[in-house]
Amino acid sequence: MLNIGFIGCGGIARHHANQLAQLRNARIVACADASRAAARSFAADFGHGGAQVFTDHRQMLRLDAVDAVWVCTPTFLHAGPAIDTAKAGKHVFCEKPMAMKLADARRMQAACVKADVRCAIGFVRRFCPEWGKMRQIVQAGTLGSPVIWRFAAGGRPANPWFRDETKGGGPLLDGAIHNYDFALQMLGPAASAQASSVQFDGTSVGADTASAIINFASGDQHTLIWSWGMAPGAPAAHLNDLVGPKGTLQFGM
Repeated sequence: MLNIGFIGCGGIARHHANQLAQLRNARIVACADASRAAARSFAADFGHGGAQVFTDHRQMLRLDAVDAVWVCTPTFLHAGPAIDTAKAGKHVFCEKPMAMKLADARRMQAACVKADVRCAIGFVRRFCPEWGKMRQIVQAGTLGSPVIWRFAAGGRPANPWFRDETKGGGPLLDGAIHNYDFALQMLGPAASAQASSVQFDGTSVGADTASAIINFASGDQHTLIWSWGMAPGAPAAHLNDLVGPKGTLQFGM
């Protein structure tokens, strides 16, 4: 049985907890959040009545009963808790993106290597059968070569930190990180990239909408748009298709 602790008990933590509840060999035994009310609510919903509640994650990490920790804090708060978890000798699952800065990501990696614990980042598309089928079709050459992957996504997250570049990193870091990871799996190493950002919503801190073009050594290309600044109530914008000299693949979202 894998005994799990959570750092951060917000919306994404609840998503992960719902998935973990489907596993027979995993259980949530502790959780920590700066909001005691949030931690208590999370423990009541997912801890089967026995999960311990903390407002300081470092106290939770002292529990011998915790084997692995899910770091589900906002992006700008990933590095510290993840490093603390590794130093406590516990395995780390961290939400994407790994960190706001490359230096912090490397510190996280070094801490996990030194402590000899595993570290996984929430790049879920690697394991999704539908995305795997898309990768298989492209790599089999069904669409020909080169391939252009076009993608657009957008919405307006309820939590305002998504629209604060100093906390979420902006749409090309927080959201499109999924695309970078999967593109590297599907198309191989990148050769060049260019990007531009704008602000849709005047209440955002920094850019909330951006576009990018990534060229790959294979000759393939990925173009994307990601926005966290869409109008309240507007339907999420989604485009996901691949175009090649032999055909086109339309992928539902």
